[in-house]
Amino acid sequence: MVPRRVGACSTVLHMSGKLAILCYHRVLRDDARADEGWPYFLRGTAVSLSTFTRQMAQLTRRLALVDEERVRAWALGRTDLARPSAWITFDDGYKDIIEHVAPVLAASDLPASVFVTTCTLATPPRALPADCWYGALLGAQRRQGVLTVNGSPWTFDLARADDRARLVDGPERRHYLRASPAEQSAILASLCAALHAGGGDPPGLYMSGDDLRALLRRGWTIGAHGATHAPFQTLSSSELATELAAVQSTFSRQGLPRPTTLAYPDAGWSSDAEAVVAAYGYTAALLLGDRRAEKDPLRLPRFLVPDDPCWIEQVLVPALEGDE
Repeated sequence: MVPRRVGACSTVLHMSGKLAILCYHRVLRDDARADEGWPYFLRGTAVSLSTFTRQMAQLTRRLALVDEERVRAWALGRTDLARPSAWITFDDGYKDIIEHVAPVLAASDLPASVFVTTCTLATPPRALPADCWYGALLGAQRRQGVLTVNGSPWTFDLARADDRARLVDGPERRHYLRASPAEQSAILASLCAALHAGGGDPPGLYMSGDDLRALLRRGWTIGAHGATHAPFQTLSSSELATELAAVQSTFSRQGLPRPTTLAYPDAGWSSDAEAVVAAYGYTAALLLGDRRAEKDPLRLPRFLVPDDPCWIEQVLVPALEGDE
C-alpha cells in the first residue's frame, strides 16, 4: 500500500500488529552539532532535542508504545500486538537521558528502556572506547597529523570532510573498537599524539547509579550492555562469562534489579555468544538491523534512529506497512 501524504511528513496507517524496536544513543542540544556533539551527529548516534521531541509526538499519534515486558512476552509467543507498536530503547547510559530524554517521555507517559555498560558506573567512571576516541577528536589542538593503526600510516586533515568522516567511522576506529585493551590504549595514545589532544577521556557523560534508580521510579527498565562495551563476538566464552558476571555484580551493588534483557555491544552477535547470554538467564537480547522485529527473542533487531524529524513517517511507517 502506498502511504497517503497528509503533511510535510505525515502518513495514514492501516497496519496489523507489527513491532519496531527503536535504538537511540545520545539526544543533544540542537546547537551541539557545531561543538561537543559533532562526532556523534556525524556518526549517526546522536539526534537533536527538537528532532527527538518531534519523533516522540509522531510515535504517540501513529503507534502503540510498548514496554520491555510486553515485548518479551510477544517475542516468546505469549501474547500478540493488536496494533502496530514501537519500543523505545537507549544504549550506553548517557547523561542526556536524564537531562533531555526523560522530561520529554514523562510529558506523554511513554515507556522506555536503557541498556547500560557497567564500567560507566565505576568509581571513577570508565569511559567507553568510542567516547575516548571522540574525546580525542574534540580535544584536537591541530588539524593535521599521521595516524598509524595496524601498521598502516594515514595522513589526515580534519579540515577535509572526507577525513573527518573517516576519523569518526573509518577503518582505524573500527580496528580500535575490536582491539584488545592494551592495543586500544596504544592506538588512542597515537591518535592523541597526532592531534595534540589530551587523554581522550571525556568527563560527565554518563548516568550515575542515583540517576538509574530515579529512572526506575519513573517506570523505566534498565538492561545490560556489557561491562566494557567489548563486542561479544571478539570474546572467548570464558571472557564473555567474566563480562556478564561483572554486569550482574555491578547491578547488584547499585541496587538495580538483575537484568533479563541485553543489548549486544556494537551489535556484536555470534552463536557462541548467544549461548553464553542464554546461560546467564537473559531471555531477550537486542541487535541492530533496521528492520521489523521477529519473534526470535535473543536476536531482536532494532532501527538505529537518525537525526531526521520525518524519519518516523517516511521510513519507519513504510517499514511496518510492508508485506510479511
